[in-house]
Amino acid sequence: MVLKSAVDFITNFIKDNSRQVTFTTEDVVEETIYVEGLDTIPVFSSQRNWKDNYGNDYSGSLTIRERDFFNLKDHIKRYAPPKGGNFWGSLYDYIDRTDTPSLDLVLSTFAAINAEKQLNQMEFAEMVVSCIQDIPYSFVFENQCYPASYYEDSIKKILQKCPECCIGNVLYGIQNPVSFLHNLKGDCDTRTVLIYSILKHFNYDVAIVNSDFYRHSVIGINLPASGLTKIHNGKKYILWETTAKFFEVGYLSPGWDDVNYWDVVLTSK
Repeated sequence: MVLKSAVDFITNFIKDNSRQVTFTTEDVVEETIYVEGLDTIPVFSSQRNWKDNYGNDYSGSLTIRERDFFNLKDHIKRYAPPKGGNFWGSLYDYIDRTDTPSLDLVLSTFAAINAEKQLNQMEFAEMVVSCIQDIPYSFVFENQCYPASYYEDSIKKILQKCPECCIGNVLYGIQNPVSFLHNLKGDCDTRTVLIYSILKHFNYDVAIVNSDFYRHSVIGINLPASGLTKIHNGKKYILWETTAKFFEVGYLSPGWDDVNYWDVVLTSK
């Protein structure tokens, strides 16, 4: 979304000693080979090992075809913004519809985990969201990334520790899911769109919930759970933070938790 509020959020989040934000260069995407039918095809793949918020261990690969990445990496440039109304919801919907057919290998990974673990509906959502939460946060700027010394102290400290935790010159400041899985650099709505696409595919009633006031984006999910909710068209969407590990469904950081400042911009149903 927008730089200053994203930084304020992460800075405040780091101060909460009960939680953990990771800025690291250790997460890598490998260029490798995948056997598809009778062919071998080049892919980009990241092997993920993570825990959900309740200590359950999961493992799986997030894999995309090389050809899909190159075909889709610049497609947001073809997005035609509506003349009025819901700009972000329309953008997210366009990204979802364009990218989801090329997420089939990722979707197969989550389906395989579900088949092995026999997860219920909430456990499956927890598994998916915690996987994306586990990917270290990166800034996604519409302008270029400058050296750490260029920025105010809160950003400077982050980029001094992890200069690679930034990607710049990205239209609208959001990466489409295929591009995100290619480099693992994602901010708030880069993550919410990917999660939205995954859970939508598995027939969840899921929403993307934005705040112009906080300049932030979270997921909303229509499932029985306790916590902060946003009511939209008579349905309750439980809010879920995606930018860092160990955020449970229904919890937003203090100072970011006034639901009056949050709006549903896109729903799957």
